Amino acid sequence: MLLPDEHKDTRLYVLMLLNRITPWSGLPVWPEYKLETGLRLSEVLKFLGHFVRGSDAPERRSMDHVIKQEVEKHRRA
Repeated sequence: MLLPDEHKDTRLYVLMLLNRITPWSGLPVWPEYKLETGLRLSEVLKFLGHFVRGSDAPERRSMDHVIKQEVEKHRRA
């Protein structure tokens, strides 16, 4: 909520990404959870980092698609 109103679209996108992270229940962490959480957090940090530097916002990616690809790569490895 610290982003100014003229950057409301970035703020909403970052909040959406953060809200899509599955809360950890305290049970042992499964590999897909680590991948999903890490990818969503890295996307949030990328957007906020560009904002802080004053750069243009990076292109938005469909994180569900990116996560699905990474989980498939992980399972094949």
